[in-house]
Amino acid sequence: MAADKDNPAKGNRGLKTGSIFKRVDRDERGRISRTYYVVRRRYTDASGTAREKKRIADTYADAQMADREIKAEIARALSAPAEPEPERTFAELAARYKQEYMIPPRYIAGKKVEGLRSHKKLLPFFNTLVARFGRSPLKEISYQQLREFKRERLGAPVTIRRRDRRTGREWAEARQRSVAAVDRELQLLRRMLNVAVHLGWIASNPFRAGDPLINTAHETKRMRVLSHDEEPLLLAACGERELSYARGGRFKGKIVTARDQSEKRAHLRPAIICALDTALRENEQFTLTRADVHLDERVITVREFNAKVERERLVPITARLHAELSAIFARLPEEPTALVFPQRDLKKSFAGACAAAGITDLRWHDLRHTAIMWMLEAGMPESEVMKVTGHSNYTTFMRYVSLNRDRTRRAAEMLDARRARVEAEAKERESREPVH
Repeated sequence: MAADKDNPAKGNRGLKTGSIFKRVDRDERGRISRTYYVVRRRYTDASGTAREKKRIADTYADAQMADREIKAEIARALSAPAEPEPERTFAELAARYKQEYMIPPRYIAGKKVEGLRSHKKLLPFFNTLVARFGRSPLKEISYQQLREFKRERLGAPVTIRRRDRRTGREWAEARQRSVAAVDRELQLLRRMLNVAVHLGWIASNPFRAGDPLINTAHETKRMRVLSHDEEPLLLAACGERELSYARGGRFKGKIVTARDQSEKRAHLRPAIICALDTALRENEQFTLTRADVHLDERVITVREFNAKVERERLVPITARLHAELSAIFARLPEEPTALVFPQRDLKKSFAGACAAAGITDLRWHDLRHTAIMWMLEAGMPESEVMKVTGHSNYTTFMRYVSLNRDRTRRAAEMLDARRARVEAEAKERESREPVH
């Protein structure tokens, strides 16, 4: 059934245009099946909100009566004292946001329709904001308060608990809170206040009342890349090796040699090789299933609901990674959903392997950074590297294209070689010139 608009009825003259409309419904052959009238009145209430009242009548007389009723209702609403809006607090907003937004993601046909994959990681930032602004009325949160909050957080040191495994002694260390950590808190706060605007609890977001408070350019970008000399040391720490160390106590100073089977870190080797040869993100790697790895085709499929940018892509499998994955598949359950790397929490074992290899200041995400650098050093075009690594934004990708010490030294060596070549050519030209 289709509805079309005819000219207003003759009796509609004298009324404001658009208050009463005559409409007809037609069947598939275009014949009129029903005639009716739509009464509509728009107005602005006492709080300044645009509203509308609407009625449907079968006859024009009924439509006129409905129009008079609507006018009377609007008059009564405007003459009645406006009810004060309840004063919402940040704690109410936090409860609403946690219930409706900070929830596990839900997917339909591989697409995320609601929720956050990072909802657990956001919880510490969320708790900090509730502790700081919980009792504050939303309308009283000002730009100046946001500036003070940022200054306070940057000035508050981070306390790290340390423990000596051998002696059991515990102590605390304080370090400067990073700009990136404070930016994550501010980004969450900005998002929550935007939700308050959408709910009509505040008129505008106080973040917009002054200069930007979040500037990611001020964040310290990590430059750590695993060198080619460190790679074999790290992989060796994941297998059998010989250790020599000095004993303490009454045998202090005595050198002891032992064999370390490294059974607790045996699972690390294929995981590290996968990270170095594919540049997969941590979540992408540790959600890989048997169905995602195609050994015959030598490719890995990163599903869109596991990828950061929610876009499916293919990643090639190198020869050494193929050997490691083949060994894993030999003992992996036949179910397509079986995880290739079921050991998700590798923080302690990875830190132990780095310590055993004598490698410092290396995090798991640095392996992805290393893989990108090695792909570029191998001569792969940047556009192809971006397809493999899943970068859709060139500016973001360029954050990984950083100069490490090896590349910086190589650049200096290339400049020195060029200068030496130019000087040699100049001397050769001078030697060829005739002496007068």
